[in-house]
Amino acid sequence: MSSSLTLDAEQVERNFLRLASAETPKQLEAFVLKNLVNCIDLASNANENVKTQGVELLTHLNKRLKGNEDVQLPVEQILANFQNYSSGSLSSNFAMIYIKMGYGRLGMNDQLRLLPKLLESSKGKPRRQQNELFAVSAPVFYELAGRKPVEWPALNLNKDDALRAQVLSFFADILLIPPSGAAEHAGNESTTVPSGMSKEGFDRVRTLSVNKDE
Repeated sequence: MSSSLTLDAEQVERNFLRLASAETPKQLEAFVLKNLVNCIDLASNANENVKTQGVELLTHLNKRLKGNEDVQLPVEQILANFQNYSSGSLSSNFAMIYIKMGYGRLGMNDQLRLLPKLLESSKGKPRRQQNELFAVSAPVFYELAGRKPVEWPALNLNKDDALRAQVLSFFADILLIPPSGAAEHAGNESTTVPSGMSKEGFDRVRTLSVNKDE
């Protein structure tokens, strides 16, 4: 094993020990803020053994985090790395899980501050991940609707025609049939698509409803 892979294997082992010793929510949060990004990176390690252990660590961590909803995650760091992960890789998939899990745990001011980065991170990603990111941003856009434009973060959507079109298309579908309504049709392929809505848009909202707790 090369020195680099040896270091990665040792890092996974240290992370396991650190996680095991994090007994309180405060200790768990300290571990997550310091180590989660590294743990996500290790999930796509070139060494199969390291990768398997990395995934095992993250699977265990997920269970801990779901039971400790007040624990904050390093969302800004994850967003910064998200664009660099190959689409479909384990690191990309886990990063998506933690963005969805952690973004809503932030205070609204932090959610507003990170909204431009959240939208930017969707560029070049598969449609499903784009939809999930836009869904995460929905409560923040609702918040913006009640604020003065001078309080809005710099979204720069007017400078990116493709991203603006994707965001507008997503929220147009949400307005036509919110996920709570689409849940009634989950798994029912014979459901009639609402008037004014494309089948792709309906399937998009229905899929978000089915996968909202992942």
